Amino acid sequence: NAWRLTQVPLPIEGDSIQVTEGGILMQPVAGTNTLPTNTTVGLSKEMQALLDELQKLDQNAPAPDQGPQAIARYNTERVAIIEKLIAAAKNEDDRSQWTRQMVDGLAAAVQTVGYKDGLKQLQAIRDQVQKKSQDQDLIAYVTYRTLLADYSSQLQSTQSEQLRDVQTWWLGQLEDFIKKYPNSDDAAEAMLQLAVTQEFSGKVAESKKWYTKLVESHANSEAGTRGAGALRRMNLSGNELELAGNSLAGGKIDAKQYRGKALLVIFWSSWCKPCTEDLPQIQELYNKYHSQGFDVLGINLDATPEQAEAYIKQHKIVWSHIHEEGGLESAPARDFGVISLPTMFLVDKSGKVVNRSATVADLKKSLPGLLQQQ
Repeated sequence: NAWRLTQVPLPIEGDSIQVTEGGILMQPVAGTNTLPTNTTVGLSKEMQALLDELQKLDQNAPAPDQGPQAIARYNTERVAIIEKLIAAAKNEDDRSQWTRQMVDGLAAAVQTVGYKDGLKQLQAIRDQVQKKSQDQDLIAYVTYRTLLADYSSQLQSTQSEQLRDVQTWWLGQLEDFIKKYPNSDDAAEAMLQLAVTQEFSGKVAESKKWYTKLVESHANSEAGTRGAGALRRMNLSGNELELAGNSLAGGKIDAKQYRGKALLVIFWSSWCKPCTEDLPQIQELYNKYHSQGFDVLGINLDATPEQAEAYIKQHKIVWSHIHEEGGLESAPARDFGVISLPTMFLVDKSGKVVNRSATVADLKKSLPGLLQQQ
């Protein structure tokens, strides 16, 4: 899976985390049209011809604005070629690899360009794999991506007043998937989805439960790493902040350098609309209280330092910033399981976190008292 910027999970009940357009980080988009590795080793003439045909087709894939007919024609032709590759494959591993490739392409088409027939095709492939295959990893792989495509399709076609019903269905499907395929790689992603959705719904205890299950059962997975970071973030209040990294300006920055000051830590990026909306008020507070012991530390999650530097120059931001390689996948984002931007921690003079999900309103309310601390 690749994590893309798409829909915000809807709160089912309780208070929700407030995230506006451009702020949400994590919503899975299943699959890409990247061809399997080692596909040119020891191929028959038939397989090589099919592979050449597939590569040529992918090189001329239609853009989303070319319309549904072009997209449908492309995906129909692509499935037909891959079905021939599956039939011509010499062993089960190759057949499994091509089946995954076919499923990835269809799932991505459903989610990114709204390819309506793709879901029916996926469901047919899922039913066939579940019936005929003995490969539990493949069954889980196909089943999960069909679920993702189904969820995306429902989100695209459902009226806003019914979206909570879709969200409830989605949570139930995720739990069912985890029960059926607990040891699959995709079970880790399903647990992460459950935890993130519950966190956005304000259901902290339920969210922590799923993050904990994720870490206990899939600690070495990418999802497990994010789950561990999310638990660290959710348990920050009252604890000292351990955070250090490379400065955009060169050298190192450690949050411990700010002891004796009230500190606002902001995870941000140049493409984050809510970050830009909050910035003028934070700059105003910085200008008002900096001389009294208030400081700000930015944690930038742009893909390149140049993007961050251009934004900082444009908006005349004067405080320091940490930037690590990897952007959304960088060490700071993983270490705290960041799921939305901006994410802000408010830290007192002793270095302890007093608010792990601060807003500008929280900052205005709490800052005068924090500055009076000895």
